[in-house]
Amino acid sequence: MLTTNEDYLSKNYERALTDIFVELDYLLVNEEGHEKMQEVLLELKREVRGPTAKLDMAEIREIKSIPFAAGCTSCVCLITPDTIYCANSGDSRAILVNKAGKVTELSHDHKPDDPGEMKRIKADGGFVEDGRVQGIIAVSRAIGDWEYKNPDLLQQQMAKSPMKKKSSKSSAVTSPTPKGTGPYRNLEESKKH
Repeated sequence: MLTTNEDYLSKNYERALTDIFVELDYLLVNEEGHEKMQEVLLELKREVRGPTAKLDMAEIREIKSIPFAAGCTSCVCLITPDTIYCANSGDSRAILVNKAGKVTELSHDHKPDDPGEMKRIKADGGFVEDGRVQGIIAVSRAIGDWEYKNPDLLQQQMAKSPMKKKSSKSSAVTSPTPKGTGPYRNLEESKKH
């Protein structure tokens, strides 16, 4: 996904990383993503049960419920010849330690009680209680955890945003690129180090 992204190919790595995090999150709730998850599950099932194994309806239903029942944090570093880019969602962390032992934080935890995160959560109709979104989840940004996100807002945001084509030798695939810092922008601006 990343290496075929237009911004990645144009060396706009910060935007490319942001787009990919959003695209991964959106794939969890759309048909294209469900089909990909079904392919992966079927491949795993065939490795265990043989080449004739098939998915049953319960497994297909479960795939569609995963983004509402689970979520994850993520931290990705992209290293170019002159720059390290770090993109994260949630409280996964990256640090850089030089030969002298100096530590540089590359990522920023997304905690609900941070002033900027709290403002964003409240603006999007949520609340923070005891340092947790909706009083339950301890990170303010994640991939998945759609039970804490408002799909109606995503649809409104997608309607306003143009679809961006990704460059690919095989076929052009369209993917959403929501703008702004709404609930579906699940990482802070990629950090450049």
